[in-house]
Amino acid sequence: MGKYRYLVLGTGVGKAIAWWLARQEDTEHVMLTDISEERAFSVADDIRPGKEHRRVSVRARALNVEQGNLHDVFGPHDVIISALPAKYSMWLAQNAMECGRHFCELGGVVPVTRDMLGMHALAEGFGVSIIPDCGLMPGLGVVMAQDLLDRLNTTAAKKVVIAAGGLPQKPEEPSNYQLIYSAEGLEHMCYDPAPVVRDRKVVEINPFDVIHRFPLQELTDVCPQFMSVEAFSSSGASVAPWNFAAQGVYRFDELTLRWPGFVDTFQGLSREQFREVIERLPRTDHAHPDVAFMRVTAETLSGEYLSYRLLDRFDPRSGLSAMERTTGFSAAALARMQAQGRTLNGVLTPEKALNADRRKEYLTEVGRWINIRADLG
Repeated sequence: MGKYRYLVLGTGVGKAIAWWLARQEDTEHVMLTDISEERAFSVADDIRPGKEHRRVSVRARALNVEQGNLHDVFGPHDVIISALPAKYSMWLAQNAMECGRHFCELGGVVPVTRDMLGMHALAEGFGVSIIPDCGLMPGLGVVMAQDLLDRLNTTAAKKVVIAAGGLPQKPEEPSNYQLIYSAEGLEHMCYDPAPVVRDRKVVEINPFDVIHRFPLQELTDVCPQFMSVEAFSSSGASVAPWNFAAQGVYRFDELTLRWPGFVDTFQGLSREQFREVIERLPRTDHAHPDVAFMRVTAETLSGEYLSYRLLDRFDPRSGLSAMERTTGFSAAALARMQAQGRTLNGVLTPEKALNADRRKEYLTEVGRWINIRADLG
């Protein structure tokens, strides 16, 4: 069995990525970086495993990816994983390719992902795997959806819906929301056009054009004061709508889930007003735990119905939030498959970087760490 070396850029969700990788039997070394040296070393100390994984080296260093040549930093590692904002992803992917190293990132910004996909032939030439959109959504949910499509009647018309969200376990009025992941990512979800599929064609709508309200028992069990959730379309599926439309899916929706109060708080705000409200929200911590939920469904007009459901909660032992765990572990499992040579070379989103068998292996691996239930008929 090989031993692999990983470079994790950023200590936000990067903390969960490094935590997971440091606990795999074929990991030799994890390097965690942040623009702040103090923060990098503090997080590395927090996630360093105990006796059972003491053979894994977990190190930290300061790194500003906007300054200097990255080849010397990237070179000693098998896979580079970016948990930084998507605006850096093209630059980082180019440096990884030039070093002959695999690269993955959390993504979720459609124009950035499209630019990265444009380097597919170049990455193939370098013999490396570059995977954008590797988080919970986009990422794990899209792989689940593709697996469900693989299992359905290949000639039937299909509808796919992914409903996902990170929510506070102890919501506070008026928004009943807290900053569960980056403010920049939340802004993209609330303001970027939301691609959906209608009659096998992709159209873009505004995120708050249509508001859905429906019950979800798993979330009511977490917070009994709410008998339903709010949901709105967002850009959280990245380029998946175009990929699904090309496969003949006649309808696709990606819905972001929130407690009632979120839409009334944020709908109609200017970006400046939005940022002011965000700054006043509590952050996820032991006093403000979160929950992550996702439901992925695929069905045909003839009544075939398959689904996946995911539920995870803040982990007080590791200090990792549910959103950090579900996003970070999903990305880390893909990075490990890249290191092992189990992904296709080129620039491909997760559901395309993995063939049908590998998709099943990936879902099984993530399911060892996150509560996933499948209804596969």
